[in-house]
Amino acid sequence: MEDFTFDLVADKKNEFARTVAFLTWTENFKRGGSLSSVVLGSFLVETLSSLAETKDFKSTLKEKQASIQAMKFYGRQSEGNAERILDGFKEFQEAVGNTPELQEIYNELKFEFEYYR
Repeated sequence: MEDFTFDLVADKKNEFARTVAFLTWTENFKRGGSLSSVVLGSFLVETLSSLAETKDFKSTLKEKQASIQAMKFYGRQSEGNAERILDGFKEFQEAVGNTPELQEIYNELKFEFEYYR
């Protein structure tokens, strides 16, 4: 599964492939699964980068929703995972600039993690 999702998420020109990768990770996390450190690093980077908009890259709404859902289920697994997502998200906001959309997503993730503790 890891090689499959790693290849899918790397294809930035195919939003369907990236969406499938995020949804596959979501199902893995729902079942209590984990990822190897290499794929976990890719997961953390790609879920956040799907929320960024640059002149070279903009993800679709479905891709964004799938990446947010993957972050939610990863963060629900443990307090450490939740902190990893929220800390990474804060750094991401500082790097790309905090927008109302990003703040809303951060608040949604934070609420989700607090609710499921």
